[in-house]
Amino acid sequence: MYGIALASAVAGAFAAGAPTGLTALDVGYRSLLAALIPLAAARAKRWTWFVLAGIAGTVGSDSPVALGLSALGLGAAFGSLRVGRRQREYGAIVGALVAQALLRLPTDLPFATPTIATIVALVPLLSSALGNVRRPSRYLWVAFAVALVVGVAGAGFVVGMLAIESHAQDGVAASRDGLDAARRGEDAASIAAFTVADRAFDAATRTTDNWWMAPARALPVLAPHIDAIRDVAAQGQALAGLGADQAAVLDIRGLSRADGGLDLDSITALGPRALAVADALDEAALVLADTDSPWLVTPVTDRITSFATEIADVAPTARLAADALTVAPALLGADEAQTYVTLVGNPAEARELGGFVGSVGVLTADDGDLDFTSLGSISGLNRQIEDAGLTIDDAELPPPLPASSPDRFVQNWANTADFSVVGEIGRRLGPAFTASDVDGVLYLDPYAIAALLEITGPVTIEGRDEPLAGDDAVDYLLREQYLTDDFDDDGERKDRLRDAADEAFTQLTSSSLPDPRTFAARLSPLVRARRLLFTTSSTDAHELLKRVGLRPSLDLGAADQIVVAQENLRANKLDAYLERTLTYDLTVDEDGSATGSLTVDLVNTAPADGLSAYVTGDGSLDRAGAPLPEALHRISLDLYSRLDVDRVTIDGDTVGSSSNLVGGLVRTATRVDIPAGSTVRVVFEVSGDLGRGDYALDVVPNGTAGIDTFIGSFRLPAGALTIDAGAVDRVLRVDHGA
Repeated sequence: MYGIALASAVAGAFAAGAPTGLTALDVGYRSLLAALIPLAAARAKRWTWFVLAGIAGTVGSDSPVALGLSALGLGAAFGSLRVGRRQREYGAIVGALVAQALLRLPTDLPFATPTIATIVALVPLLSSALGNVRRPSRYLWVAFAVALVVGVAGAGFVVGMLAIESHAQDGVAASRDGLDAARRGEDAASIAAFTVADRAFDAATRTTDNWWMAPARALPVLAPHIDAIRDVAAQGQALAGLGADQAAVLDIRGLSRADGGLDLDSITALGPRALAVADALDEAALVLADTDSPWLVTPVTDRITSFATEIADVAPTARLAADALTVAPALLGADEAQTYVTLVGNPAEARELGGFVGSVGVLTADDGDLDFTSLGSISGLNRQIEDAGLTIDDAELPPPLPASSPDRFVQNWANTADFSVVGEIGRRLGPAFTASDVDGVLYLDPYAIAALLEITGPVTIEGRDEPLAGDDAVDYLLREQYLTDDFDDDGERKDRLRDAADEAFTQLTSSSLPDPRTFAARLSPLVRARRLLFTTSSTDAHELLKRVGLRPSLDLGAADQIVVAQENLRANKLDAYLERTLTYDLTVDEDGSATGSLTVDLVNTAPADGLSAYVTGDGSLDRAGAPLPEALHRISLDLYSRLDVDRVTIDGDTVGSSSNLVGGLVRTATRVDIPAGSTVRVVFEVSGDLGRGDYALDVVPNGTAGIDTFIGSFRLPAGALTIDAGAVDRVLRVDHGA
């Protein structure tokens, strides 16, 4: 019997349970429990063996090791029945096997489940064993002494935890106040709040080391709580101290110069400090992850989870800021002047990326100084490219760009949904009118111009009596400017988009810029909507630009994806009057096979008459040579999808389409005519294999004149899902858990 208990103690020493977190003590506790159970089982009645093995097997059913050991113990208990009279050796064997099972219960069970199960199993075992030993009072006195020591240690633990709780709450509240003040740009208030938080967390940390907490440090269950609280308080103190130190220097409001541009010395100095903040947050996240323990009670784990969540919310922003401050000097011309071709697209005449390029400028950055120059008429730029002899092989371009002849027509540079291709076109053809290498391409549309005007204030442009402001810029640039005849002497129509962009950029680059918080708040919605895009010829900044959305990939990597682009086929401005609703109906089976349809309802809100010929495109002919009706809108509707398109119908009739593989997605294009005041329904019937696993869909915005509406109905292996009337003004993520 004693040999079996000794063997069980040795095996128990190698179990994984860590009730205190102190290696030597944990080995001792495990070995003691592993020896106690077989000794008690050897003296207990046989029915307690079945209870012991049954409880261990039930709780450990998800662990093959625990379940197997419990089954062996149960088998040994049944085997003892054949002997008839209870024998201590059988009891010791049952106890040793079940002890190993109890020490190897799953660690992912709710708090105290293994502990409670062990106690419940041991109560009848120990009670029965105590009745079968000589002089049981000796054991009762031992139990009383142990209970007294535990009670005294527990009292000290409770007193300490109450003090720690108070200090921690003060520290968390002050830290939140510091973050809020920092977001508002109130540096003095932020420093003061973080200083208070630093002191509060320091008090909590010191309390864990007080003498009255020391006895609890050796007790199971209590010790992990002390470790966890110490780690959390220490991280809170480190972050609070760092916040107090950095808030004074991370004053991003002082980055711009009064005469325009940015102070590169300040940006360079902020980089290492921002990196320190990001590293500290990452370290805190790792420490908090390591505090996870099956011995912690739910209130403690909830506090740790809440703290970890707040760190997780802030950490990506801090890392992004650190990376941006690292990359920014080179982009702003710290090493050499940078030349960025600026394309202003107008979706009143659609191209796949958004709109036809109505204005081109050059933004230069030299040692933080910014300068913008408008490059004149598009027709003049087309001639410059021709004179320079610059061309692009059609084989290098995805459809529909080859048919758009970008090396002859700058206005068609944006006729692809893949912005990286637009960047490459700008790099290759831009030198014809920049007289230097092109270091990057910036694309924006009237919505982005309106956001810039909200920053700079209204601007005066020729041909408009009132200044152009942010709240009326979109309507004016998309529709109002085309309601009057406004042509130069050479017959080329004046596009006021160029004037608005020129004035906005001139104001922006010649005066003090707003602080980056304000800048980001105004422009980030345009980035999410893919109306403000930027790429560079240097790959160093590509990853950062992708993360912030300025250089989006065509294929975002989700299991399923939709991009609905369009191309104006009449060179008119009727896209400004087109509204689109996307309805996606999809069934996905367990094996990943998918079938369904994407319905695009196109509404032409243009009046049947009263618009100028420049807007309606009068003079266009149909295939029979007859004039097209006034305000009839003709487009190429282009679907980019992960799935194949089996059939396309327009108002129920099957029509022709073409399909190509572009950037990892299937591009299917079909021609659609939408008469004035009417609605046309286009249905793409799709099918394909989306692979096994969780379903996720990205509905990607396209920079059209309006904002699409998305409706979804999904029948997925995980259940049905419906999306009602979502605005596609950013990437709309749909998944089975949404």
